[in-house]
Amino acid sequence: MKEDNTIDIREQLPVEVRKPWRQELPDCYAKRIDELQALHDKIQVIRSLLETMHREFGDGARMNRRHEVELERVRDGISAALVLLECAEDKLMHTIPAEEFMDRESLEEFWGHRR
Repeated sequence: MKEDNTIDIREQLPVEVRKPWRQELPDCYAKRIDELQALHDKIQVIRSLLETMHREFGDGARMNRRHEVELERVRDGISAALVLLECAEDKLMHTIPAEEFMDRESLEEFWGHRR
């Protein structure tokens, strides 16, 4: 809710209303974009969890000298997984149309210039 008591319902509207550029796409393409976007969202959640784990294992290694070597090995494995996940996220970003990430004003400006 905004300070002037208005409610932003754009995310609650059907995709066709929020993103009119998608109306020109065949249904199978729009569905695929939604699937890619969902996959991107999942990758971001997993990356956030791994980053938290990486940080916590680092803290644990500093506090528990007895298990420091084992914790550092786990932390190295998490670091490798993070690198692979970032690569996957980068590749995925190139498969989703840029318009999918634009706000309304940017879309209007972008499509205004193309017409």
